[in-house]
Order: sequence, then structure tokens, then C-alpha cells
Amino acid sequence: MTVKLRPLIVALLVVAPAWADVAPGPGPGPSPGPPPPECTAQRIAGPHDQCLDCGASYEQPNKCQELGAQGYRQACRAPGASVWNEVWCRSGSQPDRKRGCGACAVGGEDRSTSLVALGLLLAGALAWGARRR
Repeated sequence: MTVKLRPLIVALLVVAPAWADVAPGPGPGPSPGPPPPECTAQRIAGPHDQCLDCGASYEQPNKCQELGAQGYRQACRAPGASVWNEVWCRSGSQPDRKRGCGACAVGGEDRSTSLVALGLLLAGALAWGARRR
């Protein structure tokens, strides 16, 4: 009886490693294709928002993070293990921040601070002049 089981055991030992190389099935995640309608830029964007779709994957999981430096924030992320969609939005009503020489306003419309400073300067000059007499 041991002679008849030996070929079967050898055959199972030879075939067993091949079972480990079989790719898993599609699983419960979304199928490849467009993201679910809940997480798309068109669905998420408000009337004054600028939204972008950004595709990421397990190879580049932080690919969309660079949008944060441009003033965007993550609005949603579609489910997915190896490939997913992220929507990043920023408010369209915000003016872009100026940098460099154009960042400061000279002679702005609110002159109350300048008038107060000028009044204090004149009061100080008058006090100094009165003390000198």
C-alpha cells in the first residue's frame, strides 16, 4: 500500500508550490475603470471650488500630496488597494498669494494707522518743544 501512495504524494509535493503562484481573484474592491461617482471632482466641487482628480497607486501612494503645496486639500479618496482616485480641492474665491515685492501693499486704502502714527509724532514733537522752553 505504501508503494501505491508514493507517486501520489510525490505528485502533490511537486504541484503544491505552483498553487502558491496563482494570482488572487479580483476581490471585493472596485474594478479597474472610472472611480465611483461619489469621489469625482465633478461631484465634490462646490460653486466656487477648483477640484482635481488625482490617480494614485501602491507604487506612488503619496503622488497627490504635492497638490497640498499648491493650496489644495484632500476632499475624498475612492476605495482601492492597488489603484485609487483622490479628489483635491481649493476655494476658487481666494486670490493667489503674492510673493516677493508684490506681496506688500504700499499706501493701502486704510490710512487710519498712518494718521494715528502722524498724530503721535506731532504730539511728541509738541511735548518735546514745550519741555525745551
